[in-house]
Amino acid sequence: IHSGLTGISVLNGVATQIENNHVVSATSGIGVTTISSPGEGLPPNSSGVTIQGNHVMRSASNGIRIGPAVEEVTVEDNVAVNNGDDGIEVLSDGVTIEGNKANSNGDLGIEASAASIDGGGNKAHGNGDARECVGVRCN
Repeated sequence: IHSGLTGISVLNGVATQIENNHVVSATSGIGVTTISSPGEGLPPNSSGVTIQGNHVMRSASNGIRIGPAVEEVTVEDNVAVNNGDDGIEVLSDGVTIEGNKANSNGDLGIEASAASIDGGGNKAHGNGDARECVGVRCN
């Protein structure tokens, strides 16, 4: 997926897999969000989402963003490089984050909720914020 507003967006998705995509030069790369009052026929929140093996580069904002109130999410083995804000931003609790690489992003490599699950193996360097990662450990 090359350029455009949003590379990939999931809204109130259940049991969704976002795997092995290349998103380049979008306004925002990959996003998973929930609307609190989705309307008839839509699930009450996003849950059971796997984001794995994706490459997200040069998005104007975050490379990968998990919004609040999203449940049972795994963010694994992704590469987020040269994005305008965070490489990976996780605003929901209980999200498993492991094996990701987030380099040369405008802010943090990975910014995760304090209640995220650190699966280990995350790496970050050369990001705008010298802390590199918050909420998970990065080598």
